Amino acid sequence: MSDESTLTVEVEDVGPCSKKVRITVPSERVDREIEDTFNNVQKAVHFRGFRPGKAPRRLVEARMGERVLDDVKERLIQTATQEAIEGEKLETLGEAEADWEGITVTRGEALAFEVTVDVRPDFDVPDLSTVSVTKPVLTIDDTDVDAEIEKLRMQRATSEDAGDDPLAEAGIATLDVKIECEGETIVDESDVEWTHPSDVLGGMLIEGMAAGLLGKKKDETGEFTVPLPDNFRVDELRGKDASVLLTVTGVQRVNVPALDDEFAAELDYDDVDELRGDVQKQLERELETHSERALDNAIIESLLTTIEFDLPPSLVRRETGRMLARFQTQLQQDGTPEDTIREELAKAQAEAETRVQRDLRSSFILDRIASDKKVFATENEVRQEIARMASSYDRSPAEMEEYMQRQGMVAALRVSIRERKTVTELRSLVTLTESESQTETEQEVDA
Repeated sequence: MSDESTLTVEVEDVGPCSKKVRITVPSERVDREIEDTFNNVQKAVHFRGFRPGKAPRRLVEARMGERVLDDVKERLIQTATQEAIEGEKLETLGEAEADWEGITVTRGEALAFEVTVDVRPDFDVPDLSTVSVTKPVLTIDDTDVDAEIEKLRMQRATSEDAGDDPLAEAGIATLDVKIECEGETIVDESDVEWTHPSDVLGGMLIEGMAAGLLGKKKDETGEFTVPLPDNFRVDELRGKDASVLLTVTGVQRVNVPALDDEFAAELDYDDVDELRGDVQKQLERELETHSERALDNAIIESLLTTIEFDLPPSLVRRETGRMLARFQTQLQQDGTPEDTIREELAKAQAEAETRVQRDLRSSFILDRIASDKKVFATENEVRQEIARMASSYDRSPAEMEEYMQRQGMVAALRVSIRERKTVTELRSLVTLTESESQTETEQEVDA
């Protein structure tokens, strides 16, 4: 690049991970860009009364001058900003921000403007062996096995009309529901099915409901007073006490199969002991996966505690906005009322921002460590992951890859694989310590 085309660039810190870049494009370069653009336009434009490319320059400038100068401005700003960022070796995040309307291009004058850019956080990664991580303790006991077997029993439970018998533990009731508030009936529904021992009916918490209805027979009632939820559909009634009248119109008895060898045989086991043994083994296999995931989370939490740095506020705002937009879309797809959506978004704001900050910080840390340790995702690993996803969605790998390419998801997948491999490598780089309770558990097992 000749001297007359050299940019003048000044960089100033204006906040956490934020830089103001002042750029001056010399007048010679501005004039050349204007001249070249007008020449190209003059060759292409077709005005009535003139052959294509033969319209006088003055006519072209008079009719199209403003549009041409806008094009020149946009092109000069884009190219000059990119040159300045590359020249200053700035690792930017997102698009440059500037007062584009306040920038003008004039013949014979330099083009001076400034942009604000977010840059990647700058931080030091300590000697990873000095990062201490306590391995999470996850164990399986007889209670876990019992709970899993209870799920199997409930999956094979049957129900029957209980007639005039009272509602029993874990029974099912059919209810007529009437809710009144300030003398007005706001809910009047019949044949509402409810399962004991829940205290929730139609999405509303009714404290004491399970205890109050237990033992009730057909045609008996239960009365409760509850505050209407903050998201109740009628604004002026929210938080006010309502009277809830529940009439039992039917009771079903739930029959749970006994835990015996006959039940085990239905599941293709010789006896209950074999069933318990297999459930124990399944839980142990799941425990291994859960333990690895818990250890990885503990490693990331230790790194987040050890490595401190600021994030660009504008980046946090953008990513939080995207997360809330996805949440809003999901609520709309679920048919949630608009006033409830606004309330849910307001409640989710703080949690979303906290999660975004954590995810961004962990992403920057893992990216730095991956670069230092030369960790990357191979194309074969990407293809394997796409094939696995394709199988889950009953698609061919080619169809899944084409879809992900269209959605711009392949790059994100590559980043995800790289982060996962980095965390796996970190297991051997950080210092892992056993918790006291884990040591005792291991001693009991050895004994």
